Order: sequence, then structure tokens, then C-alpha cells
Amino acid sequence: MFNIKPTLQEIKEKLVDKSGKILVPVWTEIIADLETPVSAYNKVCKDKKYGFLLESAEGGESFGRYSFIGIDPLFILKSEDNKSVIFDFLENKPLMESSDPYELFKSFFKEFSVLEFDIPSLSGAVGYFGFDTIRYIEPKLNKSYEKIEKCQSFPDAYFMISGNTLAFDHVNHKIYIISNMVVENIADLEESYNKAAEKISKILQNLSSNHNLQPLSLSLEPNHEKVSSNITKEEWIEAINSAKEHIVVGDIFQVVLSQRFQINKGNLDNFTIYRALRSINPSPYLYFLNFDDFQIIGSSPEALVKCSKDKIVSTRPIAGTRKRGNTKERDKDLEIELLADPKERAEHVMLVDLARNDIGRVCEYGSVKVDRFMEVERFSHVMHIVSDVSGKLRDEFCSIDLLKACFPAGTVSGAPKVRAMEIIYDLEKSARGPYGGCIGYLGFNDEVNVAITLRTMLIKDNNIFIQAGGGIVADSDPELEYLESQNKAAALVQAVKQLQ
Repeated sequence: MFNIKPTLQEIKEKLVDKSGKILVPVWTEIIADLETPVSAYNKVCKDKKYGFLLESAEGGESFGRYSFIGIDPLFILKSEDNKSVIFDFLENKPLMESSDPYELFKSFFKEFSVLEFDIPSLSGAVGYFGFDTIRYIEPKLNKSYEKIEKCQSFPDAYFMISGNTLAFDHVNHKIYIISNMVVENIADLEESYNKAAEKISKILQNLSSNHNLQPLSLSLEPNHEKVSSNITKEEWIEAINSAKEHIVVGDIFQVVLSQRFQINKGNLDNFTIYRALRSINPSPYLYFLNFDDFQIIGSSPEALVKCSKDKIVSTRPIAGTRKRGNTKERDKDLEIELLADPKERAEHVMLVDLARNDIGRVCEYGSVKVDRFMEVERFSHVMHIVSDVSGKLRDEFCSIDLLKACFPAGTVSGAPKVRAMEIIYDLEKSARGPYGGCIGYLGFNDEVNVAITLRTMLIKDNNIFIQAGGGIVADSDPELEYLESQNKAAALVQAVKQLQ
């Protein structure tokens, strides 16, 4: 028999002064000595249409304290074809609609509060806002967006609010199995509580089953399956030269251009691809999101923005890249070279200033500061220059206001942002879709933890799409920029090829 927390009476006491829709977690704890996040996901999510696994490898090396699995959505939030809908998954009906996904989010989130307990949990939505949702924040970009080929395969934005969550605490070696109740009427509380206990019991049964995962072996001689791009090298160089002309005449200081690669998936299992990627390219943000008819698999190195429950905001611009050296000595030489490169330094300083300005729009005056400046962090294939910027969110603003102030990151757009994005739409061959937007978690309590959607695979209809690029400044070398985009995509391409 398992122990359910909190008791029904404890919940009733906490709800005395509450009103509206309240998300109430009910949970049990088990020792995590038989399961990993990968094995648990395979047991509880493998055959479900919706689900997610979020992990973290801090500094690209050791894994972070918490991992989260989400299943059985209560609500789905989806935006496509200029229409955004919140869908009640259990009742199988739409609840709210709007043309603007951000305003829809704000309206929906205002209806909820969370009953807080001292457990690791995700009391909110997990998913993504695509790059092209910038047109809802900056209407001026609508004209540019309308001219470009659309990313038809993937919605503009897609989130799920999971009914059941597994939270792995890797320090205390525990798994919290959490069922979220939506309480509106105290008269229904006991019935909801009993149903939550049944759901937890079912998850425990699934965890007790044998998994059918096979040991993962990566080939030392990867398959040479053809990788195609949506742009030729000649077109890429022409686009970079056009961008440099805009810089010379003073339109912009910098712009980030990208290209989209495509690989045939063959008979590879989607979750196996995620397992390979987390091994080859561990990163601060590792994610596997299953949205019924497509999947997102990623290993992003870069946060867009975070906000804690006490409204402390942080962001960490990453700009400046070198490929990893094949020896410690060569790696150190490349670090010294990177930090001495005037082009990389100028680009990074520009993006730190942009980050300060972005969060300064919604943070308390005088609270914005640079906590760490121009330090090198290493990942599996590349090293980057990184800084940390923080502030305190003003009381009149919510998580969506913060997100809009920072979106998209300067590291995927340029400076000044709006003009840079007009040029992106002019020079890139198609809309970006999820790439360059943000992906992660938005809480009902204004907690935010979202990554920039980089180093990410989009999988649909047996095709894998990978997009990568780099910042263009006045003295950019088109050949080197072409190589940088290839290097950034390399870990993801390798994860696929070593399995084929």
C-alpha cells in the first residue's frame, strides 16, 4: 500500500480562503533505485499521444538535480493558422479562443492558482512558442511574415498541462508521482482525491512492469545518409553578403541567419533518437516532447529566460563559438583564441546589452545587473562565451509579459531586433517554425524556465528537420559562418547517423 500526501483534511484546510480554479497536487514518493527517467518514460508514456520528458545536464556535463515526465494532459494550448485555442482534453471540447496566443495564455492563467507544497513539481504548461509568434508581439512584422513560405508542418505554439507528473530528485534518490486535480467546487473534492489516488496507483503498476528498452549502442563509423539543406552554399553566402550590406549602411548591427537541414528517419524509433542525443550532446536543456503527430527532441545550451517563484529573473546570453579541440591543450588554445577574437567579443557584448534592455522593460528599476561576464562553457562539440544577467520582476507584470519582453532572444535574431527580423524574413527561404523560439515550462505561479529552441530536431512523417545558424556582423567571413552552422547541427546529425 502506498502513502498519499497530503491528506484530504489537509487540502480542505488549505482551501478555506481560496476561490476560482485551483490546481492541487496529490502525490506519493518512492525510492528511485530501480528507475531512470528514460526507463520510466518508456513505461508510462510510450503508447500515449501526448507526453514529455525534461532533463538537464548542468554545464553540459553532470546531470541536474531534477527530471520531469508529464502525461495525461488536462488542457492543450495550440496556435495555428492565426487561431489559438485552449482545449479541455478530458471533456474533449474547446474552452477559449483568440487570435493572439500570448493574450490567450494570460487570460487562461489568470483563472488559476496553485496550492503550493514543498515538492518538485510542474504546476503549469510545457511546450513551445515558435519564432514566428513574434508577429503577435511586434505587429509590424506581419507584413514580412506574410511574404515568406510558411512552416506548415508545425503549429506556431503548442503546450500541454499534464494531469500526471513524475518528478525525479537525483540528489535524494526519490520519485514523486504526482496527480494534479483542478478544484473549483469543494463538494467534488473527495471524488477528485480518490480519482487522483487511482491514477497514482496505475502509474505505480506501470513502473512495476518490465521495460522493453534495448541497450543503446552507437556506431563508431556513422552511416552517411544524405543530409539536405533548404539553401545551397552559394545562396547562403549571398544571404550573408546581403546581411553585411545592411550592416554597412547602418540598418542593423547584427543579424542571425540560419539554414534548415533534413534527414530521412528511416525505421528509427523517436525515443531512441532522444537517448542517443542525450548521450552525445548532454546540455542544460534536454527535452523529448510528443505532440501526437510530431515530436520535438532537443539539447539546447541556452536559456531564454527564467523566473523563480519569488520573481527573480535571469537570462544568460551565449554568443561566440569554437569547435572543441581534440586534446586538452588544443581545447585550451581554442578558448584563448575565442576570448581574444574581436568579432566574437563585440557580438557577445552587444547581446549582453540587449539582454539587459529586454528584462529591464519588466524588472524593477535598478535591479538589473550582470552577475557573470564572458566566461567560456564547454559542450560536446563546441564551446561558447556565456554571461549571466538578472533582475526582479515588477509586481504589475506576469510571466507572459516577461516572455514577450525577451522574445525572441538576440542570439537568434540580432540587433536592433525588429529590423533584424525583417531582414531574416527577407533573406531566409522559409518561416522558422519552432526554431529560434522558446521551449520549456510556464507556471501558473509566474514561474518560468524556457530555453531557446536550438540544437533541436523536429520529427514528422519520417523526416527529421534540424535548423542552425550564426550571428552576422560587419567583418563576418561567409565561409566561416557556413562552417559554424554546420558545426552547430553536427551533434544532432551525428545522433541520427550513429543509429542508422
